[in-house]
Amino acid sequence: MSLGRFSMLLPVFIISMICLGGVKAEDPEIDISAIKYTNDFENGDPITIVFSGKDDATAYNYNFYDDDDDDCDQQSCIPENWYAVDFDDSNWNSSAAPFGNDELDGVSPGTIWETEDGGLKDYLIIRHHFTYSNEYEVISATLNLAHNNYYVAYLNGNLIRDCDYYQNHDGCYEGDAAYWDNVLTYDGSSESGPNPDWLVNGDNVLAILAIDITYGQDTDQWIDVELVVNIQAWKENPIVLGDDLVLGIDFFNNEESNVNDLNVTLEIEGTEFANQTIEIEANKTYQWTIEWTPDRLGEFNVTAKVLNESLTRFIHVGYYAYNFSVDDDYLVGNTSELLTYNITISNEGDVDDNYTFQLFGVPVADDWDVEFVPNIINLAPGETATVKLEITPDNGTFSGVYELTLTARSQYHGEIENMIVQSGRDNETEWKWVNSTGSRLYEADNTTWTEIDFEPDSNWTLAPAPFGDDDLGGVDYNTEWTGNNYAYFRHIFYIEDLNDYEKDTLSLNMAANNYGTYYLNGEEIFDDLGWGGGHYAQYWNEEIKFNSSLLKEGKNVLASVVRETGNTQWFDEELVSVTPKSSAWGFQPDYLSLKLEVLPVYAFELVAPIDEKAVAEDEQWEDDDWAEGDANWTYEFDIWAYNRGNIGDSYEINVTLNDTVNFSIVDFDSIIHADFDEEVTIGLTIVLNPSVTEFSVGEFNVSVTSMNSTDEISLWTVVKARLYVIQDTLPPGTYAQTPSLVNSSSFVVEWYVEDWYKDNEILGNDTKYFIIEYMTDNGTDGQTWGEWTVWGNFSSELESGIFTYGFDGYRYRFRSVGGDDAGLIENKEDRYDSETRVDLTAPYAVLGL
Repeated sequence: MSLGRFSMLLPVFIISMICLGGVKAEDPEIDISAIKYTNDFENGDPITIVFSGKDDATAYNYNFYDDDDDDCDQQSCIPENWYAVDFDDSNWNSSAAPFGNDELDGVSPGTIWETEDGGLKDYLIIRHHFTYSNEYEVISATLNLAHNNYYVAYLNGNLIRDCDYYQNHDGCYEGDAAYWDNVLTYDGSSESGPNPDWLVNGDNVLAILAIDITYGQDTDQWIDVELVVNIQAWKENPIVLGDDLVLGIDFFNNEESNVNDLNVTLEIEGTEFANQTIEIEANKTYQWTIEWTPDRLGEFNVTAKVLNESLTRFIHVGYYAYNFSVDDDYLVGNTSELLTYNITISNEGDVDDNYTFQLFGVPVADDWDVEFVPNIINLAPGETATVKLEITPDNGTFSGVYELTLTARSQYHGEIENMIVQSGRDNETEWKWVNSTGSRLYEADNTTWTEIDFEPDSNWTLAPAPFGDDDLGGVDYNTEWTGNNYAYFRHIFYIEDLNDYEKDTLSLNMAANNYGTYYLNGEEIFDDLGWGGGHYAQYWNEEIKFNSSLLKEGKNVLASVVRETGNTQWFDEELVSVTPKSSAWGFQPDYLSLKLEVLPVYAFELVAPIDEKAVAEDEQWEDDDWAEGDANWTYEFDIWAYNRGNIGDSYEINVTLNDTVNFSIVDFDSIIHADFDEEVTIGLTIVLNPSVTEFSVGEFNVSVTSMNSTDEISLWTVVKARLYVIQDTLPPGTYAQTPSLVNSSSFVVEWYVEDWYKDNEILGNDTKYFIIEYMTDNGTDGQTWGEWTVWGNFSSELESGIFTYGFDGYRYRFRSVGGDDAGLIENKEDRYDSETRVDLTAPYAVLGL
């Protein structure tokens, strides 16, 4: 190219460049489609993705197995990887949940699960395949279980919770299934619940191993579950001052290509609040979320801007306030009587509100029926309505005036927490501590170590919480604490101005394994150090609310003693002040004092534990003994009086006697007092007079009358006394006597009472009759004897008789069987008293001549 030609083209090029540089590209078409807000961003709305068998008869592949500790050659043992997504369950049975052996609260099993003797079918695996399209923006996921006794749960091969042993987690063992006895929501920690990130687009598997322990008295089986996800929702509920909001601004890209480096801005009340550079895909919506906490009441102008587009909406920040009163704050009535307070409540805020009521001061030991009608009331701003508080004191309520406290609560009620002492988990807070080698370092009644001025000795060391010997749900301990012992902890903190906490409530939050007692400035706040009050550690085991009056300006001390009796140790603690959200606009909830007087009820019951007594004589008395008052033939009856009223009462006692000849009243309690619900004993001492016989019966009529009741209330009972006669347990001792040889067919039989029986004045000497029996050898010279035959039954006045049945050459045996007044009969089995031989042959003699 020649230089001249180049020179001619150069101006053209320069002009072209200038023209191109002056062309401005058009802005992309971006719309602001919505400005949304919510004050419940974290919770969202629940969506059930696996329904329970109770609600939807959800089908599962299932199989029964036997206790996997048994011999797998003989029994069916749990297969490996039963929880994996790719585990082959195609040949299993399929049926609907719930699985169980009996109805549960009106819900029938969809599939029968009945364990068998020997631990057979005590393990049940259920697997549910479901499709998930990942269409939700999931905030959290929850697995709800109704189970009896143990379980292990997996989602897509990931362990949700291992509850095959009661110590693995709180609530692992359930003796009685309930909907829902385990609610597992993922909070980022291990085995807290199903992680929503485990859900995949497409096929998913929920696998549950249900375990029946099969021993003891637990004969029930049950398993049912549901899987729920919480999704982001823009509810746009009314906002009150103090709410934390999340704003959602939707930008839509109308272009066919992505738009990059797009600057978006949010203005509140004309002032820029936030800005961000975003990228939006072609024909897609981008949602920009911003956190905002309004700082005043009223309307807020909220404007979103992008390029030349803007969208404005107004958000009202309101307040709740209310006033309530009671028509008559002093009611009087009886037990079991319905008493009604009429409450008038007005909505003095600027938002629609739902109100509930709380009543404090109801006696814990009494079973009062307390009900608000309606239990929730909705009021628009400026609206007024009436609520009835209905109280029925139960029969066991002590008479008196009860002071009750009534308060109302707005649906928007909220609290602002301010940390006073942070936990070791969050801030590695340091405590002075010391642990024992087993027993207490300080006796239970020695709490000096909990006081502000206590000076720990050199055995106490400073170390950061948490204290433990194993991690807790992903939280590691900062100071190792091992051994089954008592550990003592102290933390000093300072309060600059008590006025900052004047209207606050304090909350002491404890995570501990196991038993413990917790103090603030020497005052006990909570105690479960006794046996049976233990638990596994969690954040938080207890959150105890109490009055801020325990705080002191300047130095304060938290003190705790925790005892571990086995397994693992843990201790951590925090102290929080809680301020009502409504304090921002000067509203404080009212507390009204009510009084309820329960009128006295007088009632009692009489019981004679021994209402008839045979009184034994201790010795024989002479007449002089009676005359001189030395006789001791007495007995004291106890009559129990139960105060069945609701107030203490005194009772007047009177005693009358039917037989004043043979019995006398020595003494009795003429007046006795019984406190509320008390049992008292009325003593009645009686004596048997010398004239008493075994046939005498003394009837003592004991009447008891209430001395305080305005109505006449009297009860009576009768107790009886008689002479104790020793029961005859000794049968008579008798014998028959005959000559050994007679030469006549008739001979005398005599009978006698044995001397040892005759001489026994208490149990003997009362023979009433004699039965004389005989047997014969029928002339066999004593070789063969016949049966016993009754010859005669003779009264004790007769002593002998003539036996006329003798035969020549026969032998006869005789015995006497005596009977006495008590009906006892002498035992002569296999015995006889005498034997007689009859020989009627004429005597002869041989003479030798």
